[in-house]
Amino acid sequence: MRTNLLVCENPWVIDGQFSSRSMKPFVEGLCQLHSARLIYRTFTTVQELRSLFNLTPYREKGRFIIYVAGHGDGGRLVVDPGGDGINLSTVARSLNRPGSWGRVESVWLGTCDVANAKSMREFLVDSGARLVGGYRCAVDWETSLLIDLSVLQSLLSSGEMVDRKRAIAVLGRGLRPFSSGWPIGDDHDGQRQPLVDAIRVLARDKARRGAPEDITERLLARLKWRTG
Repeated sequence: MRTNLLVCENPWVIDGQFSSRSMKPFVEGLCQLHSARLIYRTFTTVQELRSLFNLTPYREKGRFIIYVAGHGDGGRLVVDPGGDGINLSTVARSLNRPGSWGRVESVWLGTCDVANAKSMREFLVDSGARLVGGYRCAVDWETSLLIDLSVLQSLLSSGEMVDRKRAIAVLGRGLRPFSSGWPIGDDHDGQRQPLVDAIRVLARDKARRGAPEDITERLLARLKWRTG
């Protein structure tokens, strides 16, 4: 089955200035390595991101992995520097359009501080997606680059994501190269957060009515990062 990687990247703002940083060359290399089709798009408004999430116009066949690279804060996506955040559910509902169901397999949110949002479940409910994951805290750019690429490589090289057990195995492979205690970013109090406390993942079985489940602790147990 052909794998498609849809990358939606928001221009990066570092210290109040637009930066030339981009995930594009890295995801291009990943897709070449794994013979996956890359669909790379940028967005600067929530309307643009929602339109990108509507897979109906895409003619590509096979499984879709969606990667969102951008800023986040307090469980919301931040598209406009200094502007208000966007509720994840507003964006997630765009995956529920006719023609999109069953094509989205995994969603990885490479954005700061969004994974605690209750609306993470919206990415799985009725959309056909089987996995969504992201970060609970602010994450350093270079650090998230390494983690995101490792997770995406594992997703691209895996077979079909049929159930939660498979999701745990695939993400475990992507996170295993890193140390659980690696400080990857800050919480709202400015305290450095280790990787083990920064990741959150939800998944469901392939059956259309499979209920979303938080599999984070099971994933950490598989990695032997959490024993209690």
